[in-house]
Amino acid sequence: MSSPFMSFLAYEEYDDWSNAIKYVEEEDYFLNNHLINWVSIFVSTSLKLVKTDYLKLLLNFTRDFVAQDKEVIKAMRDAYGGK
Repeated sequence: MSSPFMSFLAYEEYDDWSNAIKYVEEEDYFLNNHLINWVSIFVSTSLKLVKTDYLKLLLNFTRDFVAQDKEVIKAMRDAYGGK
């Protein structure tokens, strides 16, 4: 799962190495204060409504992807020496 804003931040992080930590910290903030909140609600609500295994798998994948993205961003912050 990727939001256009997260994609923008990731591109800027890649494109502007001298300010990469700034973009990683913005990614961390956006993920922890926005994406995780609504994705969690969306997935848990949707899992109660969907009937096909495919959609259940896709929803669980989405939840797991966001959780893994959180770990990747934390590792990036640590690598760049962020807070």
